[in-house]
Amino acid sequence: MSRLFKEQAGFTLVELMVAQAMGMALLAALIGGVTALYQAVLTASDATRTSETAYFLVDALEQWVSESKPIGGKGTQPWPGR
Repeated sequence: MSRLFKEQAGFTLVELMVAQAMGMALLAALIGGVTALYQAVLTASDATRTSETAYFLVDALEQWVSESKPIGGKGTQPWPGR
C-alpha cells in the first residue's frame, strides 16, 4: 500500500493553502485598484458636469447682459452721478 502512495503526484495541503493566500492577496489588490479607478471616474464626471453648468450660466449671463438696456435710457450708466 505504501507503494501506491509514493507513485501519486499532487500538491500538499500547505502548498494549496499558500497558493490560495497568494491568490486572495492578488484579488484584493485588484479589487482595490478597480474601486479607486471607479471613484476617480465619478470625481471626474462630477467636475465635468460642474464645468458644463458654469459654462452654460456664464454664456446665458453674457447674452442677457448684452441684450439689456440702461435703466435711465440716457447714457451708459444706470444711476446718474455715480
